[in-house]
Amino acid sequence: MIDSTAWPRVGLFISSTFDDMHGERDYLVKRVLPKLYQWCEERRLHLVDVDLRWGINREVEVVGSCLQAIDACQPLFVCFLGQRFGRVTAIEVEHALQQGSRVIFYLRDPDYLADLPAELRFVYANGHENEMQHLRDLAREEARTYSAHWNPDTGRLTEFDFGDRLLADLQSAIASAYPDRVAGVGTGWSDQQEQFLARTREASIERVATYEALDAYVEGDNSGLFALTGPGGIGKTTALAKWLEHRSDTVLARFVGASDVSTTVPTLLASIVGAATGREPEDTARLRDTWQGLVRGVVVFDALDRLDGGLSDLDWLPWTLPPGLKVVVSYATDAPGGRDLRDRMAAGNSVVLHELAPFGSLTQRREIVDHYFSGYFKELAPELMEWLIRRPSAGNPLYLKVVLAELRVFGDYRLLKEHLTSRFGANPQSAFDEPLRRMESDSPYAAVSQQDMVRHVFGLLAHARTGLSVEELASIVPGERSEVEDAIQVCLRQVRPFLARRKDRYDFLHDSFRAAARSRYAHTDWHGLLAGYFDGLPLSSRRKLSELPYHLMESGRFDRLRDVLCNLAFIEAACASGLTSELVADFDAARQRTSLEPLADFERFIRSESHHLSRYASISGFTRQQAANWAPTGSVHDTAEILPGPLLRQLNPPSSMDDRLLATLEGHTGEVTDAAFVPGENKLLSASLDGTLISWDTRTWRQLEKTIRLEDGIESCDVSVDGALIALADAKGQVQVHRRADNTTLLCVGSFSDFARRCRFLPDGRLLSVGRSGLMIHNPRTGELLTRFEGGLTVRDCAVAPTGLVALACEGAKVCLYDPDAGEVIRTLYLDRDEGAAWACAFSPDGSLLLGSGGKLWYSNDVAALGQSSIWRTGTWESVEDFEHPVAATACRFLDEDTFLIGLLDGSLHLYDARTRQHHVRGAHAKTIQTLSMADGILVTASLDGRLRAWKTDNLVEDDDTGRAGRGLYCAFAGPSARTWIGAERGFEYDFRQRDLDADGAVSDTPLWLDGEVSFGLRMFRRDAATPLTGVVVRWEDARRTPPHPSSPIHGRGTYWLLASSGRMYPFQLSLLPALPASLWSPENVRWARSREGEFALLRRGRLVCGQVEYRFDCDPHQFHLPQVSFSQDASRVLFVSGEDLHVLDLRTGLGDVLLSSGGGLVHAFCESPSGTRIVVACEDGSLREVSADDVRHLTGHEGPVVDCSFLDDDMPLSLGRDGTLRVWADGRVRAVFVGRTPLTAFAVDPSENRILASDSAGAVYLLAPQNLHT
Repeated sequence: MIDSTAWPRVGLFISSTFDDMHGERDYLVKRVLPKLYQWCEERRLHLVDVDLRWGINREVEVVGSCLQAIDACQPLFVCFLGQRFGRVTAIEVEHALQQGSRVIFYLRDPDYLADLPAELRFVYANGHENEMQHLRDLAREEARTYSAHWNPDTGRLTEFDFGDRLLADLQSAIASAYPDRVAGVGTGWSDQQEQFLARTREASIERVATYEALDAYVEGDNSGLFALTGPGGIGKTTALAKWLEHRSDTVLARFVGASDVSTTVPTLLASIVGAATGREPEDTARLRDTWQGLVRGVVVFDALDRLDGGLSDLDWLPWTLPPGLKVVVSYATDAPGGRDLRDRMAAGNSVVLHELAPFGSLTQRREIVDHYFSGYFKELAPELMEWLIRRPSAGNPLYLKVVLAELRVFGDYRLLKEHLTSRFGANPQSAFDEPLRRMESDSPYAAVSQQDMVRHVFGLLAHARTGLSVEELASIVPGERSEVEDAIQVCLRQVRPFLARRKDRYDFLHDSFRAAARSRYAHTDWHGLLAGYFDGLPLSSRRKLSELPYHLMESGRFDRLRDVLCNLAFIEAACASGLTSELVADFDAARQRTSLEPLADFERFIRSESHHLSRYASISGFTRQQAANWAPTGSVHDTAEILPGPLLRQLNPPSSMDDRLLATLEGHTGEVTDAAFVPGENKLLSASLDGTLISWDTRTWRQLEKTIRLEDGIESCDVSVDGALIALADAKGQVQVHRRADNTTLLCVGSFSDFARRCRFLPDGRLLSVGRSGLMIHNPRTGELLTRFEGGLTVRDCAVAPTGLVALACEGAKVCLYDPDAGEVIRTLYLDRDEGAAWACAFSPDGSLLLGSGGKLWYSNDVAALGQSSIWRTGTWESVEDFEHPVAATACRFLDEDTFLIGLLDGSLHLYDARTRQHHVRGAHAKTIQTLSMADGILVTASLDGRLRAWKTDNLVEDDDTGRAGRGLYCAFAGPSARTWIGAERGFEYDFRQRDLDADGAVSDTPLWLDGEVSFGLRMFRRDAATPLTGVVVRWEDARRTPPHPSSPIHGRGTYWLLASSGRMYPFQLSLLPALPASLWSPENVRWARSREGEFALLRRGRLVCGQVEYRFDCDPHQFHLPQVSFSQDASRVLFVSGEDLHVLDLRTGLGDVLLSSGGGLVHAFCESPSGTRIVVACEDGSLREVSADDVRHLTGHEGPVVDCSFLDDDMPLSLGRDGTLRVWADGRVRAVFVGRTPLTAFAVDPSENRILASDSAGAVYLLAPQNLHT
């Protein structure tokens, strides 16, 4: 809870004669006191200075009012004495001394009198020398003397030299009075918020109706938000601040812009959760989704429009709240998006909306003025009061606050009326023009033009996107640095109540202040100045990366903008700083403003690689590597070629830039289940089992917001034709409809027995949903259940023909045709092999064809897994064609009348062209494709790997995408060529292919002989009755003399067995082993290795046998899989893994021992370096252990288990993770990362030729040449 009452009030009374002391008083109020305010705030003290040059309306009350003010300002009293005697000043001094005040005297040196014009001499020295001497005697030896000089140009005294001394005196006096207040206490976000509230409550009065509405909401049972709205400056912040003052319970309140970390959503939520739970949240990245479940009670978020993302970044704010939580928000309706947000809230019934009205009553306005000035012991003359409060603009509290703040520091009471009636205009913007004008005309207190200083400071701030720091301002404003910084601080301190904090930056708290500065200083190229400044910063500056493109665009410097955006070093730095989506937006904005080349090529590169760059750009050289490998020629490639640095160069890059892939979208934390385009808008919606529905911009592919959050996963989504409704099917079997206009969600009547699989709008606007127990049809506007049909069906997908006929993909490998009007199934069609389920269905665009796809996911009932699709001609329902797939087909869609797409369980995308009879395949995802959505030439694939990918539908595949899909299983080098084995599951077996890549980069595929389940006696190696093994005999005739690495099972010419379990889906266990002689065959679960000399080491559960040597070890009896075993390079030792331990058996002594207990979970693989001096171990927890004779180094970086490892040379290990990345390490850190089109699944190293071979989950082969990795 924020407690502004914890800030003691420190009063400071300023005493002097008036007419001769305007210079000193102005210097004090505008130069010294702002520093003292800040110094006090750092100690949680609230400084109030009393300057009574005007504000006492009746002469008879002057003395009494002054003495009362002195008493209220105990213990601080500052007296300036010149050569003019004042009766009231003398009384004030006597009284202060009698009351024991800490009186600080400053005596003006009379040397300036010689320069005064004769007509002004009496103003500055009126005689009364005896009385003046008496006052000097009272000051005694503690008085300070200061000098001043007459400035004939300004007609007043200037060049005072008492500023620093007086500041130190005041600080010393305050520190003595408040010894427990130490520096730094008041600099935290809570202290800044408290001080902001204290300032906010000035010039405020009670808004009883608003407080009552807030109290009723908090104490009632409403489960929605409370939104306090109104135009900027109407008093929303003040009303909430005053309401909090009345509350006796704990309220967690955050006022956006009031403290350094209050303008970004992550830090805002982290501070709320930290205050509510008493500890700092660990996973701040997820607070957008989880904060409302961690906080209870009443929470206030004021001024949402002041967030860095404005009102367009509110997906973290639910409109319907969990029990025990009340949330009050406020925002300005005239801010961008404000009126639309208010209208949406008003259209629904979940948000309590309270509009704050202007102060229409003269009594209210008078009360505001009196309340403000009473804190400074002032009052406005009755005639001026009446003039002010009768102004129409006085109904706006911000207008009044600006006027009153300016009047308070105005010194000459004789000009007060003229000042009030002529300076402030008719609205807050014109009112804010006055402090700017006044600061320009103030006497300069440094060797910097005051007018230029004010113009630069506020002109630059008005054109900055997210504020500027003093350091940034001082770097742009001309002048000597220290004097400029000092002068900037003077300017900012004078309007501090109207400035927001953004970390270490200042910004305008009110848009009207920004508008005033923009209007007043419109004739300077501020964007150009800011662009020049940011351009001169190093690339390590996040501010440069975020701000430079914007200011180059706004200043029209398009040539430089092109140079910046097409600079790979800039791209790398921006993506490494977490600004990838902002960079994509910069490219989009630039392309709308200019057609300069090569912006288009770089934009395509950024879009297609953004998901990789956002993850790995922080690794030096990665961005250059991706650019070099993106295309064999072109501007992006050529730019990469001229840059130095490490990279893994792809020797067989794609033949052309792959701009078919528009973007990879990552934002969900769970599997993505469905996607739908919003008609008539550039938006895509995606649903996930993480319970969120995310909105994406299809022009930039930026994530816009998480539109919906459900406790249960979302299985499907669809959008009505008019774009007004979003249908949702959830994992609990319920169907919901979200109204976009008012952000409300309606739960439809009825539910499915287990899950709701799909929902689709019918052509007539009704909502169809399908699931475990048939289908339902609802009125989406009311949620009324119109039709329920079960029919013993478990439905996995549905499709709607242009005529309204519904196809249902069902269990039992059947597609049922349902007539919504008749309410019955009119026909049932079956896939060619009546096994498994129909998982997907689709009509052709004209409705003449129906496509059904499905298959079995796993082995059961003596039937293996399979994939199949069938096409029928509608009307006659005759079968047109049947297709088989390596694995189950889980998604389908027509591209046009002759071309259709099939998404498979393994993440591959198959295109079938009926005209050319061609079948194309490309790897799209690492896991199952759940749905295919299409609109305006864009195809979106949604996958259980948690990603969506957007593709161009024209030329979706190329000629080299033909062939069967397969997963890269094993890689090896054979002479100058490289070789990989690719496997695709087919029934009980794996369909193995050998893919060779020759020295020229040409690829050729050779089917490997499929032995089947029982041939070659491989049945004896099955793990259990339900898990047979498939084996392939590989004849290796051209292996190099030097193996890929010492632990490789390929040691030369001979016969090898490629084994894979065939009864499971993923992950399957793959083993490449030297052919085991029949004499060593065993019914046990065995792994084995062969030395170059032909000796075999057999690893069984709990024992290792090598010739006559047997080594027994403790083994987990439940350990299912026996991992790697290999001979050392000199064949004197055998190394093997058991659980988390790496064992070594010395064949010379017959002794074995544990070489390493990983501490990182199961060990998946290990490798010995070429010299045998190091071993690298791949662990389950995503780490590597690099073991040498005297050290064990812990290497971390993979997002998931490390499944394989090797060495490029003695000092450079490599690792492959289940995250699909290949990483090269040096000196304990990642030196390079390589990612494929889909996740990498296998790799091999050829140290003698400095080459790496890798393959991915789609069977693509990558031949890599490491370059400059040691530099």
